[in-house]
Amino acid sequence: MIVELVGLNGTGKSSVFTRLLDSNKCLNYHEVVKISWFNYAGFIIRNIISIIDLIIRRKKIRFIRIYVNFFGSLLFLEKHLYNMNNYILADQGLVFQLAVLSEEGLILNKDVRRLSRRLNAIVTKVVYFNADVAVLYQRVKNRDKSDGRGQFMTEGEFHSFCMSYTQRFDTILQQLVLVKKVNANGSIEDMLHQIENI
Repeated sequence: MIVELVGLNGTGKSSVFTRLLDSNKCLNYHEVVKISWFNYAGFIIRNIISIIDLIIRRKKIRFIRIYVNFFGSLLFLEKHLYNMNNYILADQGLVFQLAVLSEEGLILNKDVRRLSRRLNAIVTKVVYFNADVAVLYQRVKNRDKSDGRGQFMTEGEFHSFCMSYTQRFDTILQQLVLVKKVNANGSIEDMLHQIENI
């Protein structure tokens, strides 16, 4: 069973993820899929032409790791998930990666529906964190350090970024079966209370 936490920068999903890992007997998704390095290698070999095109012609170097991780993990889980009886919790898992890759043009819109159907067979539930853009902007700006993309944007740029990605998330989540929405305007404790029965 895989439960993925999805949301924009500043929604608090990573903090909730850490708290849930600490308090529940569940596995970290990224610890599970990292053993599939051989799938990554196989995917790279089979798709080397496409990957070179992304790097050289389309200048998408920064997203190659996400691209390879998405397809490598997808292949691994489609093959092995039925053998796993554990509760697996994901932050920036397959749903998040599909949103990023489609928004950045590495996966075509016509392929998103097909890939979403494959995700439906793997991801048991998606918990979608959503908050007002003004709240997110203040949280991101007040972070001491972050590798998120929003920290160095102006308020206008951040608003456009959030609107674009929210639309992308909504498009993908409409095609998934079980989605629970969480109001992320409040505290971490409030968010944990909203999802206590997932």
